[in-house]
Amino acid sequence: MREGGIEKYLHGQFSLTEEEKKKLKEKEKEKEGQNSLEKAEEKMEEANKKIQALERERVKKEIEEGLRKEGL
Repeated sequence: MREGGIEKYLHGQFSLTEEEKKKLKEKEKEKEGQNSLEKAEEKMEEANKKIQALERERVKKEIEEGLRKEGL
């Protein structure tokens, strides 16, 4: 092989084909999508916890109000 031919050959052996590049990009997008989904799920869980806390407070106030009305 001429000078530089080995480097070109090796570069060809280790470079990605267009199809491999597309697959890699798709995997990266899927991973990003999965991360986004996980973040959304975490936010939803936090929101549910806040809703539950507010609901407990509301019920507690209703019970206290009911007890006051009954004179207990």
